[in-house]
Amino acid sequence: MSRWSTPDDDDDAPKATKAKAVPRRSALKSSGAVAGGVLGLAVAGLGYRAWQTKAYTDFAAGEAFAPYRLWQEELAKPAVTARPPADPSAPVPQLVGDPRNIVAAAILASSPHNTQPWTFKIAGNLIDVLADRSRHLGVLDPRDREFTIGLGCAIENLVVGARGLGFSPLVNLLPEGPQGATVARLTIYDAAKERSPLVDALARRRTNRGPYLKGRAVDTKILDALERLATSPGARLVWLDAASDAGRRFSEATLKATQDFVADAELTAASDRWFRYSTADIERHRDGITLAASGISPFKARLALMVPKELIGDAHVQWIAMTRDMHLATAPRFGLIVVPSLDDRAALLEAGRLWQRLHLQATVMGLAMHPLNQTMEMADRDHALGRASAAGTALQSLSALSSNAVAFGFRMGFSNFQPNPSPRRALGSFLSA
Repeated sequence: MSRWSTPDDDDDAPKATKAKAVPRRSALKSSGAVAGGVLGLAVAGLGYRAWQTKAYTDFAAGEAFAPYRLWQEELAKPAVTARPPADPSAPVPQLVGDPRNIVAAAILASSPHNTQPWTFKIAGNLIDVLADRSRHLGVLDPRDREFTIGLGCAIENLVVGARGLGFSPLVNLLPEGPQGATVARLTIYDAAKERSPLVDALARRRTNRGPYLKGRAVDTKILDALERLATSPGARLVWLDAASDAGRRFSEATLKATQDFVADAELTAASDRWFRYSTADIERHRDGITLAASGISPFKARLALMVPKELIGDAHVQWIAMTRDMHLATAPRFGLIVVPSLDDRAALLEAGRLWQRLHLQATVMGLAMHPLNQTMEMADRDHALGRASAAGTALQSLSALSSNAVAFGFRMGFSNFQPNPSPRRALGSFLSA
């Protein structure tokens, strides 16, 4: 039809040839071929994505996990016995071993959201532990509760690691006073190398966010052995049977706090800052909580790495579901670490030391451990905003069991789930001049 023709002029146009019918079987074959081609492209795309994100590799094989191997290499070295020539002008005792190697143990410690908020300064036979406030959780931790507890964990790892390398450590908390920059000073001396199970557990300790064996109780002998680790009056233990009234109240408060946390956009944004979705993120940051260590199965973790983050779904909604259906539903036992006051910095350091001792001993015993601090985080948030707090009320009810403030909560049990390690920054990045 020309540009100027009318509809009637169409009669003069050549008639279209009638299309030949395609047999149904041929059509099915064609559509099957197309579907197969799409599927093939999808598989190829996933394969490329798997290669790109290294989803097929060992989750603990990268440089972000080298500090675990470094500590194991240090333990494998023979004890050094040859003392260097004495220097009369030296102001401090000369050590046979290298105190920098002790820090290799400290950096494997637990910390809130795996922020690793510490640095270390070594001078002769002194090791100072300093807080790195650039790695603070911000609005997630307005009272410095988790920040200080994390520093206590590093102090305890220093003590255990020092003994494992042939040093005798003497710990002085807050040597510059309650507000000082130095949170602890270790004076170390040469001693016999102590190869206790706790020393080996330093590199094997994992946060197990997977399902626990609800039907397998933690007997009283284990609870008594763990309770004996609470050697400081500044930090005490309270056990909660999950089936007890107090255990149910802790579960309900934890779920409610998790839901309130997710509803708070400022909190979720602060939390998201420390979540690592990809292998590239892990190797770049070498900190935070990873998909592989989040409690999902290895298959799901690899699948999640192969698809874009936008297709994974709402991680916050999934966290609520995992808290309700896995973390709380399968735990046979909860534990609380209580302190005289949340404003007592030394007590919070002792709480961190106690948590680290508990987790190392649990590793030796084959127990699974997982912090559950959502209620404390929401109580801290409400306290900072000066508003009424359902989380704070729940904690006051639980703290009545001990007449102390709840600083830390966790679940404990046995598990067939094999957790992955969390990444760690390089040793040199923690050493301060």
